[in-house]
Amino acid sequence: MKHSIKTKLDKIEKIVEEQKLLQKEVLSLKEAAEYTGFSKSTLYKMAHDRRISYYKPAKLIFFKRSDLDQDMTSKKVASLSEIDLAELITSKTRSNEKK
Repeated sequence: MKHSIKTKLDKIEKIVEEQKLLQKEVLSLKEAAEYTGFSKSTLYKMAHDRRISYYKPAKLIFFKRSDLDQDMTSKKVASLSEIDLAELITSKTRSNEKK
């Protein structure tokens, strides 16, 4: 019984922490790693290589949650159906231009 209550309390604490994280706009490196699922070292390297946006008011680096969302969704890889559709549109456009 005590184990079950402890397990449930741990789950509740985790949910509360996740909700706090979703409400913050500016995240520390650790929080950004939790938010994105990347390791801290991967995020730091991505920031160092300027592949993602970050803020560095002093020695620590910070991330805006909205910037992370934008950075993480800006490198879309098209599906095969999207590629087929684009090729179809391109070929129709070219055939219309020839007329």
